[in-house]
Amino acid sequence: MIMSKTSIKFPKDPEKRYYQRLDLEVPVKLECDGQSIDGTTENISCGGMFLPNLNTPELTGKPLTVFLQLPEHTQMVKLSGRVARVENQADGQAKGVAIEFSGLYDDNRLEIDSFIKKRLLQ
Repeated sequence: MIMSKTSIKFPKDPEKRYYQRLDLEVPVKLECDGQSIDGTTENISCGGMFLPNLNTPELTGKPLTVFLQLPEHTQMVKLSGRVARVENQADGQAKGVAIEFSGLYDDNRLEIDSFIKKRLLQ
């Protein structure tokens, strides 16, 4: 009996993210070098978040303090992070900034993870 070989095709650009993202708009406050910036998330994961309409190339790579106001939480969640990249649109206007969280085993990150998983299961 002759068996035919079958191959599994994988997408050309598979999702490379380690954490699940949740599209969610929540208030955010960033603090760095005495500067305070308010924004709103476009999406969030345990690894970081994307903030649209911000253009802060001077903060790229610098340590940040991040304050998130998750829905149904009375206190703001405080995290450490950094601006991982600044994204621009084709016309050069700011699209937003990607924030990468630091402190993997941080209790606040676990709070975000629990919140995201709960929302994804709804």
